Amino acid sequence: VSVDAEAITLHPAIWRERRILWEDIEAVDVYPLLPSVDEEVSRKFAVGKRNYRPASGIMLVIPGLGWQYRIAGFFAGANTRPVIALTNRAHADYDTLLRKVLTATDPAIHSDDLLDEVSR
Repeated sequence: VSVDAEAITLHPAIWRERRILWEDIEAVDVYPLLPSVDEEVSRKFAVGKRNYRPASGIMLVIPGLGWQYRIAGFFAGANTRPVIALTNRAHADYDTLLRKVLTATDPAIHSDDLLDEVSR
């Protein structure tokens, strides 16, 4: 993904690039499909205790995205609403991306659980 003042742009490996205006995002919530600290024993060992960061991420509910994003929404607990996930496992400089998304989107659409996510 890439972001600018007006939009977030998806750059999927298979499908075409898609630009989504910030106001088109319906909800911002914690992404629930990440491993817990207990499930990442080998990762913690590989990177070392000092460098290990627990998995964290958010999901953006975006109406109008295709069926593949609806499948992701189904598994993430958003019923059949289309979602994209942004995580510290898949996105370099996740903290900057997270701050940009949270400042660019309306706070009224942010989940109450995001406070815990942001404070990690």
